[in-house]
Amino acid sequence: MQTTDVDNLFQAEADIKEAQARHLKAERTKDIGEPIDLGSKIISLVVRGQDVWTAESSKVVRRIDLNSGKTLQVYKGHTGPVTCIAFFDVKGPDGSPKTFLITGSWDKTIKVWDTKTKAVVSDTLAHDDFLKTLLVIPSSKILVSASSDKLLKLWDLERLEEGQTAPLHQLSSISGHRRPVEALATPENGSSHIVSGDSMGVMKAWNLEERWRSSPTSLPTVRATPVADLGGHRTGVNDVVLASSYLWTASTDETVTIRRYTPNAQPSISPSVVTLEHSKPVRSLLLLSNSSIAQPYLLTGNGDVIRVYDISELVDEDEDSGASGDRKPLTEVSGVARLLNEVDVHSHSVTSLQLWLKTSSDTPNGEPWIVSGSLDGTVRRWRLSELAAGKKFSPPEPTTKGTGDSLLTEEEERELAELMEED
Repeated sequence: MQTTDVDNLFQAEADIKEAQARHLKAERTKDIGEPIDLGSKIISLVVRGQDVWTAESSKVVRRIDLNSGKTLQVYKGHTGPVTCIAFFDVKGPDGSPKTFLITGSWDKTIKVWDTKTKAVVSDTLAHDDFLKTLLVIPSSKILVSASSDKLLKLWDLERLEEGQTAPLHQLSSISGHRRPVEALATPENGSSHIVSGDSMGVMKAWNLEERWRSSPTSLPTVRATPVADLGGHRTGVNDVVLASSYLWTASTDETVTIRRYTPNAQPSISPSVVTLEHSKPVRSLLLLSNSSIAQPYLLTGNGDVIRVYDISELVDEDEDSGASGDRKPLTEVSGVARLLNEVDVHSHSVTSLQLWLKTSSDTPNGEPWIVSGSLDGTVRRWRLSELAAGKKFSPPEPTTKGTGDSLLTEEEERELAELMEED
């Protein structure tokens, strides 16, 4: 098939059909999941309290009230898409709480913003290529950045706490990956142990030493020691979680893997892996068993589909006695993760999944909801109890031609069916 559409002139026919299918799906699902339509691709998001903060392809970060859906703040200043956001909470000189927003972008910079005034308090040309992800280690007052330049870098946040507004001081630069570094994680206890994953599927573990100075007047330095190559995936690692002695990873190879993992000076990782097969690349995962609600659920972004798993049957065994009576370590993962639900509503990849404790007069302690962000430009809100119960969020079926409330014409419905068959 040929096209005379100038906008589509240099696109492959398959790409054009895929875009048309996404558009039709977006129209059919535009009212499902309490959507907030932002009009630009959501690359990542973070929920804090009753607000969601979105990093967007339109070069901005947006702060949105999750209850009303209204935008509260917009942070402008980057010259490329904003890829990652993090927060650093400190106490001001008067003892009052103060929060810094930290953003990374395709423009290779890390910017630090005062969330009360929206002022940029630090602007650092951080890498030689796109920023991919950021990680704050509060106990060490260290920011870790990862980039398409294949490097991890450590940055000093102490000076922010002291009120200094200069570019961030680099504590260390870590090489070892041969491809862009896509994901970072640290244990729940905030120890100075990092796991990194790259676009080739390789994962590595690092231990960070305490700050040291070569002289009383010199700037601090932190050494990073490589302690383990953790194997990995066939292709890119997109998300990593270290929690409850497990390593959870999501990959472009259409899998989520779960392994026993003990981070220490010499990390212990189980040779056995529980693999959750998916049908599309997995961009995001959300583990709720280690969250404030401590419920046994795992959510994944399977392409544009949200999956919900019950992981209560995944059990671990620390050791067992063999036939000889000797104690032998097992440190394995056994059992199964049960798929409870699939929500096929977003029209493009789900890039972020976050827990939201929605407060109201009836639920002052917060009711668990899930917030999803997608490259389709929407943030959507889901009641966790409904997701876990298997509720289906299907769009209404289009009515037959001639009725007043038809969503799609017969011709549009045929076109959608053809596109879905060819997808």
